[in-house]
Amino acid sequence: MPASRIGEILIENGLITEWQLQEALKVQEKTGKKLGSILVDLGYLDSRKLGQVLANLYKVPSVDLDHARIKVEMADVIPEEYCRQKHVIPLQIKEKNLTVATPKPNDYSIVRDLEFITNFNVTAIVAPEGSIDKAIEDLFRRAKEEREKGQKEPAPGQKEKSPPSPKEPDVEAVKVEGPSAQPPPVQAHETHGTPPPPDLSDSQPAAPPVAPSLEKMGQTDEFALRTTSIVFGEELESFISEEELAGLENRLVVEKDEHYELLHREIFQAIERGATHIHFELNDQNFEIRARIQGEMQSLSTHSRSLFTPVLRQLRILSAVSLTPSKRPQTGFFKFSYRQEEIPITAHFFPYGDLVRVVLYL
Repeated sequence: MPASRIGEILIENGLITEWQLQEALKVQEKTGKKLGSILVDLGYLDSRKLGQVLANLYKVPSVDLDHARIKVEMADVIPEEYCRQKHVIPLQIKEKNLTVATPKPNDYSIVRDLEFITNFNVTAIVAPEGSIDKAIEDLFRRAKEEREKGQKEPAPGQKEKSPPSPKEPDVEAVKVEGPSAQPPPVQAHETHGTPPPPDLSDSQPAAPPVAPSLEKMGQTDEFALRTTSIVFGEELESFISEEELAGLENRLVVEKDEHYELLHREIFQAIERGATHIHFELNDQNFEIRARIQGEMQSLSTHSRSLFTPVLRQLRILSAVSLTPSKRPQTGFFKFSYRQEEIPITAHFFPYGDLVRVVLYL
């Protein structure tokens, strides 16, 4: 929506003056930021009132993120890089529905991307861009602190830490507002929310069984390739030649090296522990494989960054996805033979910057 139109509405409602609008437009020419965010930064407009104006414009509810605290587990739902690039933040998951806040709730491409990435039905509500960016910064900072805290083990003889306090709701102290003609605000923002998974901090789960090596597993426990792939509805042949596709199965047999075996062990372990998703993530320090188990992200293993590229290549081959990097999200499929049962697995390859984040859906 043109900035001039938003400015006119704000003036008509007596929220800013013509002079304040012109000052904000001058700043916008230099920075390219959203007009509403500039008005808030300059102190000419309250972010909550801006949210109400946006709610009326887009005919959707708004959320006051300046007085909200999003549950830290939501940092695992959408890649941080995507949140920052698109100015979108996850608020809550209720059953198969994900609610997000964005300054552009009418941008269907964002909803489509998020449904593709998360495998949830996505509902977009509105919030000012500046408030969203602050909430993103806070959410991923707390998530990083939680991960670092979890990696620290007590020294020998040191007392165990007391159990953590009860889990916070997905979004605390959030007031969702919107046009009265609209349906009631999404239930995802009520403070009771979805009951959190049981707190297992006082009892450590039994160690998962160690997956046998490929040599001991036999033919029935090898990956089975299913040569179909979708990239936003387009056929695989648009991205990979028939010769390359025909050679995938042969290359799969040839490349059963230590990277293949690593991948096999991690998937086996994740299934044993009841995982629903497996994340392959490259960060500044290492390459980490994590799994969502009973609704919570748990680390499966940590490796050298140098292992990410060969493991990524194996995943692309298994999923019948082109080995050529793409700037668009890609989806592939394969089957994993687990204890005489074939487990269908969907692999999502999501590019961000020069890297790729991979999520397997079991």
